[in-house]
Amino acid sequence: MKYVFYIYFLFSFLQLSGQAKFIPPHSRDIAFIGRFDISDPGKVTFMYSGCRIRTVFGGTSIHIFLKEQASNYYTILIDNQKTILKTNAVDSMYSLAENLTDTKHQIDIVRNTEWSTGNTVFKGFEINKTASLYPPIIQERKIEFIGNSYTCGYGIYGKNHDEHFSYDTEDNYISYGAITSRTLQAEYTAVCRSGIGMLQGYGGTGNFTQPLLYEEISQNSKVKWNYASYQPQLVVIELGTNDISVDVDSEKFITTYQQFIKRVRGYYPKAKIICAAGPNPGGDKWLLMQRMIHKVVATINLGDVYYFEFSNFIPNGSDWHPNVLEHQKMAKELTSYIKNLMQW
Repeated sequence: MKYVFYIYFLFSFLQLSGQAKFIPPHSRDIAFIGRFDISDPGKVTFMYSGCRIRTVFGGTSIHIFLKEQASNYYTILIDNQKTILKTNAVDSMYSLAENLTDTKHQIDIVRNTEWSTGNTVFKGFEINKTASLYPPIIQERKIEFIGNSYTCGYGIYGKNHDEHFSYDTEDNYISYGAITSRTLQAEYTAVCRSGIGMLQGYGGTGNFTQPLLYEEISQNSKVKWNYASYQPQLVVIELGTNDISVDVDSEKFITTYQQFIKRVRGYYPKAKIICAAGPNPGGDKWLLMQRMIHKVVATINLGDVYYFEFSNFIPNGSDWHPNVLEHQKMAKELTSYIKNLMQW
């Protein structure tokens, strides 16, 4: 609590002394990349891995106001210099930079941890009194990744596959999808949850599926995503691993997957869609998943839907998930495929 008190004391001192300027969350010079609930004028709410707040600021320092339901990890990029921020489960102000040169700086705040830690509420920035924000550059290329724990970056820092997951082993910023997007100079959006499936979640959970939850922006909210506000040129679906954690009805899986693809195409009529299978360590279940997803694509009778298969390997991150090097390998394979497909 001493740290939190210091944060509030610093804010109060700077505001009272006239040394700081507050920038509200809905400033036109702040960009939100990913799924954000912007319906409340005093706050912006989000929960998904990879959600990114971007702006350009002048001056020598910048602070951020966040309200968390649990501790989260963020990648902070200032002029492409990377640091990691760990937040507290409270309403706090955090210093992102101090003692910079008095010029323009681009900053990105990227959530590394996933939805299960709860919502994050962004309440604004504080900058030097004489400084300003400026509109950031947004890439024209956009990719949406729809996936499970692999897409989240679950267990990426795990020492081996026998080590159990904890949130400090998760980092969406260095997951295969985020790396692929950066390599292709595309903006990245992730709609992902560990354990989620297409027909059934891990262990056969019937109500934890992407078709049921795809429209959500944040937890315990009736606000649904406005697909017209963000139109990617490419969608990558990486689902199926949790469906095969127990017995699965193959034909029902295929039908459900095809219905979901058609729904995504309805939201994004001009987007190409990649249905990714794997990676996996081999075996009958994994071969079944590959066959099912291949059949989804082969029989859907819809243009611009493609099958992509990652190379097989035994994952070495926490709880049998890909580690840092394995995510890099996945990104290299997928990047090469997308370059040819999209001519990027």
